[in-house]
Amino acid sequence: MKQILIIIFTTFFLSSVALADLYEVTHVDSTDSLNMRNAARVSASIVTSLPFNATRITVLKTVQNHRSKWSKISWKGNIGWVNAYYLRVATLQTFQCSGAEPFWSLEITASNTVKFNNYDIGNFQAPISFQKIPSGRPPEAGIRVTKAVSSNHSALIVTTEEACEGDMSGITHAYSMTALINNNIVLVGCCSN
Repeated sequence: MKQILIIIFTTFFLSSVALADLYEVTHVDSTDSLNMRNAARVSASIVTSLPFNATRITVLKTVQNHRSKWSKISWKGNIGWVNAYYLRVATLQTFQCSGAEPFWSLEITASNTVKFNNYDIGNFQAPISFQKIPSGRPPEAGIRVTKAVSSNHSALIVTTEEACEGDMSGITHAYSMTALINNNIVLVGCCSN
């Protein structure tokens, strides 16, 4: 039910909902970490340290401080400042999703494409036009909205990091998803990455 409400809300109010990119740490050696500070300067107190491979970072705002840019971020419940040089938009994850009745499969690829397969609806590929988390939700909530549109097809997909048991297989997957295909078909299924 929660997923259906999310997809309905997203469909009707998407133009007014702010969506945020997810970021990850970059330019930090694997033996080092990135300090999050309580102000946008090197001398400010450390709030916490992010590992060299930290992901699911939300940038709240970015400011220019002398010759460098600083980003106010949210990560695992902590809010503070890091030098923006050490952040980049996160690489997309590949998700394999499927469901039954009717049998269908959907892949969200790291190469910015959604691939959909279904005998009744047909098969299509569409480029991803955006992939974001809802603004105001922490990245660790695990909710992501993906939109893909081609000349003849569209897919609006909400993936949620919550256990999902496959209809026929009984296998438990890490993600559940709801998709609106071609603006008139709602599918619910499970995903893994």
